[in-house]
Amino acid sequence: MAGKQDQLSDDEIDRYDEWVLATLDTLETSLIKLKQRRKYASDQELAEIAARRLEIAAEKHLIETQDEAFDSNQRAIEPPDQATVDRTVQLSRNVTELQVRSAQASAFVQIATEAIATSKGVFV
Repeated sequence: MAGKQDQLSDDEIDRYDEWVLATLDTLETSLIKLKQRRKYASDQELAEIAARRLEIAAEKHLIETQDEAFDSNQRAIEPPDQATVDRTVQLSRNVTELQVRSAQASAFVQIATEAIATSKGVFV
């Protein structure tokens, strides 16, 4: 059930905290690795990287803003279930393990997009 921080159980808040940290970590790591990927990218991939970094940064900022509102009890959330938390933690691991030289930019974008998608079910 959706609620503000003062309406949720400790378990729901703990799951949310784990989820939001994993989501923000995934997005930040994606941004860093996409920036590093520019050294190895073709001209076509450079344009894609620039556009995708802007999109990911905007989504990251939105999630941070929504998280601050939740933390100050001004925004309700739908607490993520444990499966969503686990999936998001795994995304964070996956993006960390990708190698900048061998992975295409699209791999980082795909992982970031999956992490962003989980936020659509949390922030109501």
